[in-house]
Amino acid sequence: MNFSSVPNALSILRIILTVPVVMTLLNHQYFLAMVLFFVAGITDALDGWIAKRYSFESRLGSILDPVADKLLLVSSFVTLYLIGLLPLWLLVLVFLRDLMIVSGTVGCFIGAGVPKKRVAIAFEAIKDQHCIANYIGFVFGDCANTSDSRTMEYGIFYYRCYFNCSKWR
Repeated sequence: MNFSSVPNALSILRIILTVPVVMTLLNHQYFLAMVLFFVAGITDALDGWIAKRYSFESRLGSILDPVADKLLLVSSFVTLYLIGLLPLWLLVLVFLRDLMIVSGTVGCFIGAGVPKKRVAIAFEAIKDQHCIANYIGFVFGDCANTSDSRTMEYGIFYYRCYFNCSKWR
């Protein structure tokens, strides 16, 4: 394995870490789940930094990174719902938010030739801040305070971006 494949390897590691995160949540080992989720977050930051810093961006990496993010987050949210720590309405809100993110991104890329890096960086920064706050809130029992209003706020932001792509130029 050469150094240029490290970002893709980190994304694959994040996909693999999904299983232990879900298992620790199902076993009610919340602190360990949070540590594993934090490690996954570090791999997310590292793979992006390495790819951009050393120009190792690849088509595979542009697919693996968001798939790894969505897989980890969706499986964590579904697991939190299944063990009773997340209400159904919030799970539905999170899925709707993700649907708006994906549709807004696809719409922007198809729509007006928007610089992809700017849109991706903005979405990643907001999404990461939001997901970390949500996860910490879930682990420490502060679900409603960290999630409901922020999810709607970000969903509206992404939806507005979808219809106003020219603002990103």
